Amino acid sequence: MTKKSITPTPLIPGLLSVRHIGTPEARRPMFWLVVVGSLFVLAMHTSTQAVAVGGLPSTAPDSGVIANGGVWNIARAQKFIVGDSVPFSVVERSSVGVWRQSCVLTPQNLATSPSWAGCPPPPPCTQSEEALKRQHGMERLALWKLRCLGKKVTIPDDDPHCSVPVQRIHSIVVHQTETAEAYGPDKLQRAHMSRGYDDIGYHYVIAKTGAGWRIFRGRSESVEGAHAGAGLNEGSISIAIAGDYRAQSNVGKDPATLVPPQQAVGLLGSLVLDIKARHESVTGIYGHGEYKLKGSGCDTDCPSVGIQQLVNALRAAYFVPQGSR
Repeated sequence: MTKKSITPTPLIPGLLSVRHIGTPEARRPMFWLVVVGSLFVLAMHTSTQAVAVGGLPSTAPDSGVIANGGVWNIARAQKFIVGDSVPFSVVERSSVGVWRQSCVLTPQNLATSPSWAGCPPPPPCTQSEEALKRQHGMERLALWKLRCLGKKVTIPDDDPHCSVPVQRIHSIVVHQTETAEAYGPDKLQRAHMSRGYDDIGYHYVIAKTGAGWRIFRGRSESVEGAHAGAGLNEGSISIAIAGDYRAQSNVGKDPATLVPPQQAVGLLGSLVLDIKARHESVTGIYGHGEYKLKGSGCDTDCPSVGIQQLVNALRAAYFVPQGSR
C-alpha cells in the first residue's frame, strides 16, 4: 500500500507546517507569516479551551457568559442539569480530637486538597439521648406550626450534644447558603456551631474554590442533618450550594439569570443521581422552602427561585410525581 503523504502534525495546537509550501525561496517569506498566524491561533486556542474541575467548559460566573456563547440563565440550567452526568469526586472531611462547641478551625486551601479539616463531630447519642432529641424535635415542630399560624410561642433549644442516626432516607433537600460562592464547609461549620448546632448542618456543600467548584462532605449520611427545621430532618439528605441567588440580594440583575454557574449546576445534578442510585428508598427531591412548607406550614425563600427550578427539573426527569414520600 502506498503511504499517503501528509503534512506533519504540529506539536503546538494551531501551528501550521511549512514543509510543503512551495519552493525554498517561496517558503522563506511565508515562514514568518505562518509563525505569526500560528501564535495568534495558539493564543485563541488557549483562551477558549480552559476546562474546569469535572470536565465542564469553564464559565464566567460573574458575567453569566457560557463558553459556547449566550447568557447562562435558569432555562439553560434546567436543560443542562438533566443532561449527561458530570464526573465528580467528594472532598472528604477529616478531623482529630474530641468534639467541643468552641472548636476553632485554621484557614485552609480548599482548591486542591483531597480532604478538608473540620471540627470533630459530636459523639453518637445513647439510646435515651436519641429518644429525647427526637421527642424534642416533634415538640418544637408542633410549636413551629402554631407560630406559622401567627401564634406567639417560645421554642426551647436544650438538646444533648450528640449525633442522631439517620432513619430510612426518603428525600433529598436542596439549599443555598445565602453567603458568598466561596463560603466553604469550614466556614459553614463554624457559623452553624456558633449558633448552637452540634456540627455543620448539611450533608454536602457545593462551593467555589480557586480551582473551580467542588463537592465537600459535611455530616455523614449515616447521621441526621440539621437543615430543614425542627422535627423535619429525619430521613433526608441535604445538599447546600454556596451563594445567594435571591432577587433581593442581586438588585439590578435579570432575575432569569439568578442561578448557580454551569459547573455548580452540573455537580448538583450528578450528586443527586448518585445519592438516588445508592439509596433506593429515596423517592423525592425538594427545595428547602417547599419541604418546610409541607412539614410545618412555614415557608422560606431558600433555596431561591433559580435553584428551585433546578429541583423541579430533576424531579420531573428522575423522581415520581410530586416527589411523594
